[in-house]
Amino acid sequence: MPGSADETGAASYRPLLFSIAYGMTGSVGDAEDIVQDAFLGLTRARQAGTEIADPKAYLATAVTRLGGPGDARRGQSRQARSPRTGVRCGAAADGGG
Repeated sequence: MPGSADETGAASYRPLLFSIAYGMTGSVGDAEDIVQDAFLGLTRARQAGTEIADPKAYLATAVTRLGGPGDARRGQSRQARSPRTGVRCGAAADGGG
């Protein structure tokens, strides 16, 4: 697809982006979703005619924003377990209420 992230060499940033997303989420699945969404955003921007001068910076910023605390997609898994210990957190862990 013309203008796609893979065509322009941006795919080489995938390991870096994954490490950023995983560090923020503690979840492989969520990190993969965030990276994919960032690449989708880059592809859409290019198809809309936006010139991206620094794709690495664009993607890193997108991953950081997508993985931030306001991202509803991560809410349940992030609240359910601590990424460092794997121990249940919040009301569910102490019996509710």
